[in-house]
Amino acid sequence: MKRLLLAVCFAPVIAMGANEPLNISQTAIDYCDITGKALNDAYDSDKSSNELTSSALSQLKSKQVDLAKLEINEADLQKNLDVAIKAVRDSKGKFKNHDEFTKSLNDSISACRSKLSYY
Repeated sequence: MKRLLLAVCFAPVIAMGANEPLNISQTAIDYCDITGKALNDAYDSDKSSNELTSSALSQLKSKQVDLAKLEINEADLQKNLDVAIKAVRDSKGKFKNHDEFTKSLNDSISACRSKLSYY
């Protein structure tokens, strides 16, 4: 359950295997890290979903992450992040403490990255 609610944002990276092999790893790392940070911020802060999503999009742009390589557009990413942020906040009480959430999030980020290491 805990992994499921964190998987929403990481699903698009699976599609990257069919795209350009060069820079995919860095694209995946940046995408996974930035969306993971947005989910961590959702857990830690009371910032609106829109603020968190805008920040994540800004960071992705500054890292020059090509969302087209992920087969996702900004509208889809915003929708996915909104769902994931809501899920994190709705499920906050299901985690024993912040450390358990962080471990689950870090595991999800690692899984996101490792799925692409084979491509």
